[in-house]
Amino acid sequence: MSAPSPRRDNLATVIFDMEDSVRNLVRWGQAVRTMGCPTGEIEAGSLYVVGDAVVEAAMKVEEDLERCFELSRALKGGAL
Repeated sequence: MSAPSPRRDNLATVIFDMEDSVRNLVRWGQAVRTMGCPTGEIEAGSLYVVGDAVVEAAMKVEEDLERCFELSRALKGGAL
């Protein structure tokens, strides 16, 4: 059997590296939901900071996803 191509390794690496970003988005969603509980008021500035963090995490996932698509197109027929 031949050795895996570097592209396949790179695609797998990008997908593997996405794990933290995806899980962080889930955690941020859970945090925002918790903030929405009727336990007290939330300052607008606090929500803005959370929003920035969510957007940053989402942009990282989006960037990684685009890279995965680029790498997969280079494989035979786009198949992994």
